[in-house]
Amino acid sequence: MTEINQIKKAETEALQSIEKAKKDAEKEIENARTNAKADKQKTIASAEKKVQKMITKTKDEAKKEIQKIKNKTENEIASIQEKVQKNKEQAVDVIIAEIKQGE
Repeated sequence: MTEINQIKKAETEALQSIEKAKKDAEKEIENARTNAKADKQKTIASAEKKVQKMITKTKDEAKKEIQKIKNKTENEIASIQEKVQKNKEQAVDVIIAEIKQGE
């Protein structure tokens, strides 16, 4: 009977070891899932931060380019207005000269 008891004891111990190993494995799998989820969230947060930096940089560059275009346009408008004023003055001078000649 001792052999049967020893076998039963060994079976019980083996079952307990298997149960413990199963629980340990389940715990490790759950930890791995949790870590993977945390890593995924960190990666997403990092990517979002990088994208936000790129957006900000692009906006800043666009603002600078817009300002350059605006300045250039304003200078061109000022130059055109100056030419218009000169042409206007010349036209007035020509008209006055024509009137004087006609008198």
